[in-house]
Amino acid sequence: MDEPLAAPRSLRTRRLLLRAWDPADAPLLRAELDASDAHLRPWVPFLKGEPRTVEATRDRLAAFRDAFASGRQLVYGIFTADASRVLGEAMLFGDSPVRELGFWTAVDVGRQGFAREATQALLDLARGLLPTTAVHLRCAPDNLASAALAERLGFTYRRTSSDGYVNALGHEQDTMHWELAVTSRTRAEQPGDEEAVRRVEEAAFEAPGEARLVDRLRAKPGVISLVAESDGEIAGHVLLSPVVVEGSRAGRALALGPMAVHPDHQQKGLGRALVRHATVAAEAASADVLVVLGHPDYYPRFGFRPARASGLLTTYDVPDDVFLALPLVGDATVPRGLVRYHDAFAALD
Repeated sequence: MDEPLAAPRSLRTRRLLLRAWDPADAPLLRAELDASDAHLRPWVPFLKGEPRTVEATRDRLAAFRDAFASGRQLVYGIFTADASRVLGEAMLFGDSPVRELGFWTAVDVGRQGFAREATQALLDLARGLLPTTAVHLRCAPDNLASAALAERLGFTYRRTSSDGYVNALGHEQDTMHWELAVTSRTRAEQPGDEEAVRRVEEAAFEAPGEARLVDRLRAKPGVISLVAESDGEIAGHVLLSPVVVEGSRAGRALALGPMAVHPDHQQKGLGRALVRHATVAAEAASADVLVVLGHPDYYPRFGFRPARASGLLTTYDVPDDVFLALPLVGDATVPRGLVRYHDAFAALD
């Protein structure tokens, strides 16, 4: 059985880069915390003990970096896509399988959906790659923005406690408790899963072609097959297969697809969890880029962008915004040229 994959140190969304903190980020983080202090202090508990110098902040980020490896404290900086500015922080912490979600965003970037975009990416991990049965979220009763976000993310309000908690301003404050039950996970396909995967593919595509494609490819070298379980039942599947890039640059490229979620289990976040797991698996396989022929409104939320922007072309006659790529290394080392899928894909034409 394959070893479980560790939490990724970086995640892409449509507009953001989430990256595990590095001590070198201290000047950027310190500047944002200082600028947002008055805005954050009523709501963010850790500000009671937050260091106020760049050097002390650097030490704190070094501790976060070390704790990340244990999996108990996954603290990500929220950056602009080009990593030029810190926009906030998002975290999953606590002992598996029960985790807690936390976040904050800078004072001048509110009401732009950044908090939702970042926290949704972490919930994708909790629903798939990371062993999780529940995610908790806490906020002050008068923090209406956080309460509204909890509802939009699918959390259920559980209770409000009055336990003498003192916030960063020194005031006693009640706490709202929210919970998100997690009944799904993603994992590598195992022997014996084939028939269940076949049923998912046929139900999702209402045709046998994609299921047959998976059957032809799963034993090929370099192919990665992942499944999503919902309440213990295989309800989703995604395949990664090597592609050839005909061009002047060497490098390894993988194609994502087919991807399928059974119609009875759609709108549960399984597709998102599968894509997140697939990107982590591609990085673990030392791929330089991941490509997909997919919906132009769906895949960009995971950081995919038109492949042509990375110098990648396709043999398929599709619009530029349908053939998408996610570079897993710096653009300078992404292979460039014409992408050719495995011959087995020709049967779908």
